[in-house]
Amino acid sequence: MSTSASDHHRGNDSKGPTTAVVWTVLAIGVAIFMFFYSEHVEPEKQNFYLIGAVLAAIIAVINGWSAYSLFQKSKSGPKS
Repeated sequence: MSTSASDHHRGNDSKGPTTAVVWTVLAIGVAIFMFFYSEHVEPEKQNFYLIGAVLAAIIAVINGWSAYSLFQKSKSGPKS
């Protein structure tokens, strides 16, 4: 009645790419918000928001690449 660890994780394979896509979209949203909001704050705080936008964009690229590679791995099927 017990299941192996590999059987337990097989059902979660489709959640990996979906989660990566969700985090990518959220990071893109944060980057866009911070970039446009930086125009509406005092000049002293503008650099903070621009740096935050750049960091969020970098995180979006990393998460996007992760989603792409997970999608390619799930499309190729299991290895025998």
